[in-house]
Amino acid sequence: MAADRLFVNATFHTLDARNSVVHALAVEGDRIVAAGSLDAMRARFGRTARQLDLGGRVVLPGIVDAHSHLTMVGEHALYSADVNSPPIGEVQTIDDIIEVLREHAGRPGCGAWIQGHGYDDTLLEEGRHPTSADLDLVARDRPVVITHISGHFLAANSLALAQAGIDRATEDPVGGVIRRNPDGSPDGVLEEHAMLAGLRLLPRRSEEERLRAIEHGAREYLRLGITTAQDGNASLTNLADYDAAWAAGR
Repeated sequence: MAADRLFVNATFHTLDARNSVVHALAVEGDRIVAAGSLDAMRARFGRTARQLDLGGRVVLPGIVDAHSHLTMVGEHALYSADVNSPPIGEVQTIDDIIEVLREHAGRPGCGAWIQGHGYDDTLLEEGRHPTSADLDLVARDRPVVITHISGHFLAANSLALAQAGIDRATEDPVGGVIRRNPDGSPDGVLEEHAMLAGLRLLPRRSEEERLRAIEHGAREYLRLGITTAQDGNASLTNLADYDAAWAAGR
């Protein structure tokens, strides 16, 4: 068995049944052909394989993400404002959210709808969800929607609520809650199935925009060592897009 590269000077955690740890790894093309002690691997492959010094790093097998949303990762990065709190993002107050959304709204390609993702009411200094009154400070003439880090809440400004047909007289849908002010008017926070009224209105991405999102998400996963991922909410359109992205080498 031949090898064209020999990776050395690293600690390789194989995660095999015995949790073996080795210090050299032989590769031929795109396949690992052997792993073992440095002396054994050099004796076996050292004459023909190019040796690559990894500088004492730790090497792990590719990470398998058993529940993820690859397309959504790309769409968030390319088309939505990041309103996560530390340690993921930098947002600490509702005023921070407003500032980030205003900046995003002025970027080319933002579109008519101003979108954000990742806010966490439990990490904001105010300890509450942003309301339509808060998001109206971002824009009154453009719909604004931001999704909670859990994916189970959505906050919308007044225009987004109006375009979704949600007002004081709107009843809670089955499996959802429209949060309300003391006077019964919606306060902008939608829970679970109540979110669908707003999400259905979001602009449809073109095929090229969707493929760009898949490519971006895949590159980000690979950068972080994730080599196998799932899409936990794939539609038939998503499946067709994955096929198209694969066929195009993206």
